[in-house]
Order: sequence, then structure tokens, then C-alpha cells
Amino acid sequence: MREIIIDTRTSGQRLDRFVHKYLGGAPKSFVQKMLRKNNIKLNDAKAAGSEIVQAGDVVKLFLSDVTIESFALDKPINVQAGALDIVFEDDNVLIVNKPAGVLSQPDSADVRDSIADRAVAYLHESAVTGFTPAVANRLDRNTSGLVAIGKTNAALAWLGGAFAENLCEKLYITVVVGEVHKPFDVRVYIHKNTHNTAIVTEHEVEGAKYAAASFEPLACANGYSFLRVKLETGRFHQIRASLKFAGYPIVGDAKYGDPRTNHEFRRRFGLSSQLLHCENLTFSRIDGEFGYLSGHKFTAEPPQLFKKVADSLGLLHI
Repeated sequence: MREIIIDTRTSGQRLDRFVHKYLGGAPKSFVQKMLRKNNIKLNDAKAAGSEIVQAGDVVKLFLSDVTIESFALDKPINVQAGALDIVFEDDNVLIVNKPAGVLSQPDSADVRDSIADRAVAYLHESAVTGFTPAVANRLDRNTSGLVAIGKTNAALAWLGGAFAENLCEKLYITVVVGEVHKPFDVRVYIHKNTHNTAIVTEHEVEGAKYAAASFEPLACANGYSFLRVKLETGRFHQIRASLKFAGYPIVGDAKYGDPRTNHEFRRRFGLSSQLLHCENLTFSRIDGEFGYLSGHKFTAEPPQLFKKVADSLGLLHI
């Protein structure tokens, strides 16, 4: 029998999910079977698995040590994961600068390196048992910049809520085709088609979501502009698709960009990703456990290739 006392770092999640993580990714069917057979108890009572565990709760696993350890050994850690570019870290939150070309988290069709893999590998020695670090905000594979990671269940839930409720201001920088001389907004509706492409419409259509962002020119020269982007919503490929819709495609964007421009910049600079970078994250005034992050602004330098291209175009803001 194994007795586990829930602490503040692992509280706030469903019992069955906690056990699933604690056992290193044991099949969900196994966890449900053990719950039905009363081999998993919460505070000495039969549990359904849907209960939300709280600090101080006692979970008892009536399983052999051999069984528990055999599942624990199966917990996947990608030992080949790359290094993290850490901007900020404390006991709750890890904020990193994601390079272009790396997924925020792995998907079913891709087994390559991701920021989530890197976080698990980086934190595995100090990881909280029963919790896997995870990213709270995703960036497209070929977008660089700030990604926030929850190191505890409570921190991950709070970060997810902060991004969902727009309590964290996100500012991006980008280089686009065309000269922009005054700020503008793009307020549209976006839906994703079967080809994994964002479709932008001026009017609401079935399945589309409202999307809003503002664009501020920081410099323009030689037929290109350097823009700062402020997102009001977070939709699928929103910045990239909105800028194409506005007539200012992002340099290097293979899906929404201008093919001739992309070919020229690949030839001249070896550019293989869009020049889009999440430069700043700033948390609003908030209360509670994570109030110490109120007003805190995190900044990440853009990649060297981003700077090199911008400089070659005479966009000398950076």
C-alpha cells in the first residue's frame, strides 16, 4: 500500500488524473479499474475518480510497490530534448524564450523536440510527483518568443485562466511586406478549415470566432514595415492571417506570406520561418496566491536572424 498526502502544489485536480500522473502514465483503463475495485481510496473512502483533491487529502493506493514502480519507470522523459532559454523562474512559474522551429508542445503527428519536452527534462529531478509541467500559452512552431509554463497544478491552472481571461497582455513584433505609416486594427472573424488554415471574414459565419488585434508601425523603409502587435483575443493563426487579410503578409510566412518574397529571403538569409516574435508578457493587477506577479513584465530578445533581416531592410528599431 502507498499513502500519498496531497500538498498545495498538486491540489485542485481530479483524483483520477492525479493518480494517472503519479503512476507515470499508467493506462487510464487501469486507473478506472482500480477505482472500481476500491484499490484507490480518498480519505479512507471509496472514490469515483471525479473528486477534486485538496491540500491535506490522503490518497491510498492498494497496489504492490512493484506495480507502482513499474508504471513510474514508464514515465516518458525525452533525454534528447534541447535546452531552455530561461527568462524567469520561481517555485511556480517558468517563462522561456522559444526559438522558431520548435513546437510549444508535441502533437500526435510529431515526435520531435518541443518546449513541453524540454520543461519536463529540465524539471524532472525536482518535479512534483503526480504533476507534469505544461505550457500555458502556445506559439506556432515557426513563431519565436515567450512561453509560460506551470510548475505546479495550481500555477498551471492560474496561468491558463490568466491567458483565457485576457489578464496577460501579449505584445509581438513582426516584419511585413508593405509600408505601414499609421496604426490600424483588424477586427474580424476566424475559422479553421480542413487544411489547417485560418479563414478570415469581415462578418460572422457559422463556426467562426471573433478576433481583434491592433498593429503599430515602429519603422518602415524600402517597401517593408516593422510592426508591434497587441492581441485582444487569441485565435488560430490570428496575427498571420489577419495581416494577410489587411494586405501586409509577414516575411517568411510559408502559409500566409508572399511566395516571391519568401523565396528571396530564403536565398539571401536562409530564412525558413516567419518573422514573428512574442516579445513581451505583462500580467495585470491580480489578487491571491500569484498576486506577486501583478504588473510584472517579461521580455525576450528576438532571434539574431530576425535582427539581421530587419537591419538589412533599414528597419533600425532593434
